[in-house]
Amino acid sequence: MRCTIRHAASAHARILTKVLFPPKIDKHRRGSTEQHLRWCVQKPLMLASYSPHWCQSSRIEILNDGGYRSDGRLPSELRSLTFDLSPQAGADGSATVSHGLTQVLVSVFGPREAKSRAQTMHDRAALNVEVAVAPFSTGDRRKRGRGDKRILELAATIKSTFEPVVQTTLYPRSQIDIFVHVLQQDGGVLQAAVNATEIGKAYTALLNQGVPGILGHMVGGGKVAENANVSNAVTPKWRTAKSHVILSQGWNDTAMTPADVMQLRRNLTTLSTPLLDAVTGESDAGSYSSEGDVLEPKFQTTFFGPNYPRLTKVKATYDPHDLFIVGAGVGSERWDADGLCRK
Repeated sequence: MRCTIRHAASAHARILTKVLFPPKIDKHRRGSTEQHLRWCVQKPLMLASYSPHWCQSSRIEILNDGGYRSDGRLPSELRSLTFDLSPQAGADGSATVSHGLTQVLVSVFGPREAKSRAQTMHDRAALNVEVAVAPFSTGDRRKRGRGDKRILELAATIKSTFEPVVQTTLYPRSQIDIFVHVLQQDGGVLQAAVNATEIGKAYTALLNQGVPGILGHMVGGGKVAENANVSNAVTPKWRTAKSHVILSQGWNDTAMTPADVMQLRRNLTTLSTPLLDAVTGESDAGSYSSEGDVLEPKFQTTFFGPNYPRLTKVKATYDPHDLFIVGAGVGSERWDADGLCRK
């Protein structure tokens, strides 16, 4: 099994400085009736870390006798972050984000035909955002209509977040609708809505490309973060990774030609990975070389980061004739793709 693991870059590391709960890792199962190789891609999702003043709770934080908050956290612990990617009927993309006790459901529709001629733009798609807050989402049971000032502020902020990054020019005279449903509020509504929207769009695009499944969503930390000062070849971004998306691709060796298999691998490298790059907002989010994609085009920075120059010197000292060569490994840029001939 080979995987390409993408990690959160340092630019996003300040958002979550420490993870205080263990990761949940899905088990990879090998099919009994076919031989296949899973190529996985793990990349961080861009975690929004801002919220308008009205999203912040003004209540006094009550601790129980054990010193825990109402959701079971210590005062110094971060809120848990979970994603539910169960499809919503009719939606082109959907996700439910639970950030602590805050829960937000987002459905994305489109690009599709604009509802009215007034909303149609000849050179790009119109982006429409609607927010609904359930009356039971807070303790005061206050019903907020769509015309509520705070609801409009949240919708405008979400729209301004996505307008610069959604490629609306590819879909002229159409409309993209984002429907945000706030099911429970405990602070951080905006970042939960942004995360759910971005995840829903990205996962839908990946599945439309033919990626057969998304193995899981994991949150890093623990010993990985605690060993940040260990001097080794691992890219430092591995130590600050917080969020991962795993994609799988399998094939039947008896039903597909080697050329077909290679095309599947290339599609995951050249088509699927850039989609996750767009989610993170970076092109070098980092990866773990031991489970990496040998087709990784920028393996020097992706797998090793700033450690690569030092590793090159070590290899030149102990293996000056390149006796040991591995795909996408130190010094492999001097050899062809098969590792048989020097360039």
